[in-house]
Amino acid sequence: MTASIAPIARDNLTTRVYEELRRAMMEGRFWPGHRFKIRDLAASLQVSETPVREALMQLVREKGLEMEAGRSITVAQLSLAQYLELRSIRLHLEGMAGAAATTRIEPREIDRLAEVHDRL
Repeated sequence: MTASIAPIARDNLTTRVYEELRRAMMEGRFWPGHRFKIRDLAASLQVSETPVREALMQLVREKGLEMEAGRSITVAQLSLAQYLELRSIRLHLEGMAGAAATTRIEPREIDRLAEVHDRL
């Protein structure tokens, strides 16, 4: 009877935790050097510790996080050279993206942006 029901893979939950942590890191919600506590993070995300641990290890493999002595997991810190390289790349890419966007923007969107600018 239950054979027709597909199991929910643990990877799905790990992927969702990974994506949330990665998004938070990209948005700057964790500062370089921030130390993750698996138990606290699992409670905050309302999941068990296993998908949190697996997601953190994926981020360690991608070098977004660092693991010290097999126990402490922290947000990686950039060297000055790494920061300058990333800044240079982002300045070029964001300029190209802005130029490409100007060919597609509607007048009403320009008006909305002007209102946002005025509020700022």
